[in-house]
Amino acid sequence: MNRVTQYLSVGVFTEYIIVQGIVFLAGLPAAAEPPSTVSRQSAASKHNVSSVKKSGKSTMTKDQSTDVVLGKKLYKMNECAACHSIRGVGCREGVPLDGVASRRSKRFLSEQLKDPEEHVAKNQKAFNRDPNLMPQPNLDDREIKFIVKYLMTLR
Repeated sequence: MNRVTQYLSVGVFTEYIIVQGIVFLAGLPAAAEPPSTVSRQSAASKHNVSSVKKSGKSTMTKDQSTDVVLGKKLYKMNECAACHSIRGVGCREGVPLDGVASRRSKRFLSEQLKDPEEHVAKNQKAFNRDPNLMPQPNLDDREIKFIVKYLMTLR
């Protein structure tokens, strides 16, 4: 049993993803103990602890926070900024993603990332009948989930 499998088996991580040979683990508590010293109960209680930002606006769990960080890394690794911009950083050819979470649902974003051509064809009104210009990103379902979690923080 490798270390990733050990951590998953005791509930320290909720999932993992391998991107270009790098293992990203989601759901890691801030100070995880080695698997041999972590009980399922203590791992679960650490896993579900909420961390509130000083502003008091966020009730994002550590799990969700890790997912968002992973989504941001995947956004960068897949060079989404080659077409899109966030806070003025990136290309302005594609749709700016500032405030995308206020304009689009998780489902809408997921479908767009899964198959842009099909999604635009089904939702012509949402795209002002413009043709699809987004290339197929070739992401798996977990990568899409993480990127969408990141995009949903852009309000």
